[in-house]
Parts: sequence; C-alpha cells; structure tokens
Amino acid sequence: AFTREYNPETRSLYRMTGTIRGQDVSGSSLFNNTPVGAFAATLTDVTRTHVMTVTADGVVVLDGQVIANYVYVPSMYILAGPLPGTTLTPQPVIYMALGHAGAQGIAAIVTTGYGTPAEKTFNMYQVPSGSVHGSGPRSSGRTA
Repeated sequence: AFTREYNPETRSLYRMTGTIRGQDVSGSSLFNNTPVGAFAATLTDVTRTHVMTVTADGVVVLDGQVIANYVYVPSMYILAGPLPGTTLTPQPVIYMALGHAGAQGIAAIVTTGYGTPAEKTFNMYQVPSGSVHGSGPRSSGRTA
C-alpha cells in the first residue's frame, strides 16, 4: 500500500507497506515523489518550433512522436529515453528535467540527441489553454 500523507512525527511525505518475497516491509521518505502524469500539460518553446504533450497517464509526445520506453526518476523529475524518429545506432537519447516555473506553469528543459554532435537544448513552457498555435508560451524573459 502507498499512502501520501504528511507525518509530523517523522516529517515524511509518504509511507509504503507491503510484502517482498514473503517478508513484510514498510518505509517512509522525506522526498515527495511525483509521477510523470503530474506534469500533464502541453508545452512549447519560445519560437514555437517544438510542442510537447504530457498526459495524466504518463504518455510523453514531443513534436508528434511518442517517447517510448523512457526512464523516469520521480524524486528528481528527470526523464530520459530513446530519441523518437531516429534510426541511428546507437540511438540518440532525449533527456529532460520537468518542473514548475511559477506563473508560467509547467516547464521543461529538454536536450535532444544527448551526447551527439546534433545535441540541442531548449526550454519549454506550458501553453495557455487553447493557444498551442496562438500566442505561445507565457514568458517573463527568464529561462527555467
């Protein structure tokens, strides 16, 4: 069982109990693990060159391509996986840090082609509702 609740005695944010190979186990953590779906939004970069959608069930789509078989670190909000749409071997990697940028909403720092000569890094911000091709992301001139 997984329970998300603050325990003032231990200052933990969640508690887990269960059984592993017949052995009862329990634990708690001060980290607030956040699932990918918590970042559900449509995001774009300031030039509107890239569009990313994260769904509530954790599907991540960048520029119309699903990022399949990704690895996500829920305590750090880091996602990495094979770069979709490429046939190179070894397949280049996409790497992103997800987060929140205050009034700008959900944000991401995305690096495509990580570790290759084609590596590109760009910031993405949540698109105001209904304006994917309209006014673009909210911007205060700062980067994430």
